[in-house]
Amino acid sequence: MSCRETESLVGSFRPIPNLQGEFLESPVWDCKRELLFLCDTTKRQVLAANLEQGLQHTWAFEEEVSSLGLCESGRVLVALPRQLVILDPETKLRTLFWADFREANTSKFNDGKVGPD
Repeated sequence: MSCRETESLVGSFRPIPNLQGEFLESPVWDCKRELLFLCDTTKRQVLAANLEQGLQHTWAFEEEVSSLGLCESGRVLVALPRQLVILDPETKLRTLFWADFREANTSKFNDGKVGPD
């Protein structure tokens, strides 16, 4: 299925097999891999699920994961409470992207919108 063809799926909803979590949020669709990336905030994980087969990959982090963004390269931008990390799903390599968060300790990154639209 091409990226354009996935646009026609809006309105067709069904449960994803074997996908459970405590607090799932920030779903991001990767049309090239045909995977849905999402985070389980309280379990401190990034998950990748195939819509037909369910959970495919899990990556654990030392801090809560609050939101995700898909990069053009296919890597995933991961928001932790006070820093941004780039996750390469193929190699599992994590690279610090930004950690200059100068807000009060009670502040943290939360979900938002990543994209040109």
